[in-house]
Amino acid sequence: MPPPLPATSPRLARSAIALSLLWPGLGQLQNRQFLLGTSALASNTALYLAAVPWGRISRIYSITQNQAAELVEGRADPARVISKVIETAFAPLPASTTVFLTLALVAALALHAFLTCQAWHYARATPPSLPRSA
Repeated sequence: MPPPLPATSPRLARSAIALSLLWPGLGQLQNRQFLLGTSALASNTALYLAAVPWGRISRIYSITQNQAAELVEGRADPARVISKVIETAFAPLPASTTVFLTLALVAALALHAFLTCQAWHYARATPPSLPRSA
């Protein structure tokens, strides 16, 4: 009598879509599409990081540090400190920066949606595979 076959490890479409919704590329890795999953993780992470206005964040940080120093030294009024930080945070971005950030965010979200659909379709279309024996 032949030995029993090892249990299959099914690829559930729901887990693939859940992982892809969590972060693009995780569903591909769960589907054992390692090259696509790794490149999706890297590219989508880069697009999301590109959509962050790092220059604005650094300006807010520096003004907060300067205002905190003035506040500690007694040279600044607390209300003025808060208004100056809020003014810096909500200052309009240059048009070119706004366009770049918008394009990066739209590209990241579009890639996120595409990869989620791809992981779901691949998991549904691919039959469960047997684990590899040593």
